Amino acid sequence: LTPRQSARLIWAYAKLGRSSPPMVDALAQRLLQPKALQTLTPQGIAMTYWGMAKQSYANTHLVQALAEHVLDTGALEDFDPQALANSFWALASLGIYHEELLLGIRERVMKKGVLPQFDAQGVALLMWSLGALGLYDRPFLQLLAERVTRQGSAVLLYWGPQSVA
Repeated sequence: LTPRQSARLIWAYAKLGRSSPPMVDALAQRLLQPKALQTLTPQGIAMTYWGMAKQSYANTHLVQALAEHVLDTGALEDFDPQALANSFWALASLGIYHEELLLGIRERVMKKGVLPQFDAQGVALLMWSLGALGLYDRPFLQLLAERVTRQGSAVLLYWGPQSVA
């Protein structure tokens, strides 16, 4: 299997609501092979994190390797809002506090023009993740709250109750 296929299988199995630690172990080992992570797109990395979280599979070696790859290559700049939110949520769901990656995601979200691209679910995931990790980051929370309230109830009406649930 290619690294891309391995990442997609981790995601797909989680999407089906299944969990198979032996299978994910084997796929994680494939992703931990030299140069394997270099072939993953930001979406593939986020899908891997999400799949791990949905399966409650906290492979710290893989989490660390993915984080180092993202931070060392500057790939975080290419993460879209969904990939940013899903990665932040996955770390929080797994109870993994990877300070450098979390700060990197925070900084990326706070860059001018990035947060307005987030939908309600993305903002909700970021807020939930901060709470789940026990982080009180007032400037970040204020920015997220402003995204929700900037246009008053118009944003909430546009997003609708299902978007923020």
